[in-house]
Amino acid sequence: MSTENEQHDQVEHVDEKWLVSYADMMTLLFGLFVMLYSMAMEHQGDINSQLQKISEEKFTDQEKPAPVVQEDAAKLREEIEKLKIDLQTTQTTLTETDLKKRQAETRIEELLKQLELMEPLRREQLKMNQKLQSLENTKNNIRDIANEKDQAARKALVMETKALELEAKTVQLESKSQIFESRALASETKVQTLETKLRDLETQLQQSRAVAAIPVPKPEQISNRLKDQLQKLEAQMQDAQRQLQQKDQQLLQAQQSQQALQNQKPPEPKAPEPPRPQPRNFGLVLMKWTTKLHDLDMVIKDPNGRKFDFKHRTHGSNPGEFVLDSRTGPGAEIWQSNKLIPGNYELQINLYQSYGNSAPAEASVSFQTPYSNAEIGRIILTEKSPSKTLRFTVDKDGRATQN
Repeated sequence: MSTENEQHDQVEHVDEKWLVSYADMMTLLFGLFVMLYSMAMEHQGDINSQLQKISEEKFTDQEKPAPVVQEDAAKLREEIEKLKIDLQTTQTTLTETDLKKRQAETRIEELLKQLELMEPLRREQLKMNQKLQSLENTKNNIRDIANEKDQAARKALVMETKALELEAKTVQLESKSQIFESRALASETKVQTLETKLRDLETQLQQSRAVAAIPVPKPEQISNRLKDQLQKLEAQMQDAQRQLQQKDQQLLQAQQSQQALQNQKPPEPKAPEPPRPQPRNFGLVLMKWTTKLHDLDMVIKDPNGRKFDFKHRTHGSNPGEFVLDSRTGPGAEIWQSNKLIPGNYELQINLYQSYGNSAPAEASVSFQTPYSNAEIGRIILTEKSPSKTLRFTVDKDGRATQN
């Protein structure tokens, strides 16, 4: 309830200063008409008394001579005519005054009615002002939500880029883990072979010792020969034991490395606070492929003729940057710009190296903004056809169309 009172107090009232001047004018007019009416009533009394006096007088020939009576009668007639004219003028003035008074009263009543009618209008205007304020607040809230969505879209785009980098690193770690597993299996096989040889050597050593321990009357040369063979067998057994220890250590190191790789968790990407470009000016070109071992390279040329690739990632202060370059598949490559230049772009995809994978390399190219994700094309590269070129156009609103 307090909030509604505060909003009611904050609404601007209708300017009613004109009523003061209007009321002063009506008061002065009313006073003027009353004064004119009182003056007219005072003269009307004098005229009536004069008429009554003239009507009561009696003219006789005995009292005055005839010429004097005629002159007096003529003067009296003139005065009567003047008085009649004055009476008519006064009556006309009184009639006009009454008419103006009635008009003024009527006008005052109309103004009072208009004021009564204006009161609901003023209340309606207050309500409309409150609604307009509420709509303005809603508009501001919608604008804030739109800005938050823009920031969320940009952050999602950066997170998707980091996810692709982590996916490429995960594939590389998996390939390294497979190599370590194969090496560990080879080491185990070699250890088993050395253990078998060691057991054979121990058996031969025991047999040689048993033969040497039998007291047979033989010449000293035979005894010395047997002792030399025994010493050689002992040396071989010691070498085999050292090799076995070395192989055990290598196997243990390989197992520890494999365990460390399995337990290693890729660090959660900390998305840097991206600059806040205009949403229509930010965009990126994403090229990704899913075939293993293939190394694909992307070269993009902007409308000004500048080329970006893994060797030329930037061009000074000019917009555009080559931010991701994967060297083995599955992988991805990304070029982005915080200030897109409208015009024609040329995109060249090259199969740089297959690393023994003779299967065709499949790649997809898309142009992404905070509001859209337009697929430019899908290509297949082979050793016979290792390069493809795509062209697309970006308009001033950041929308891409393939040529």
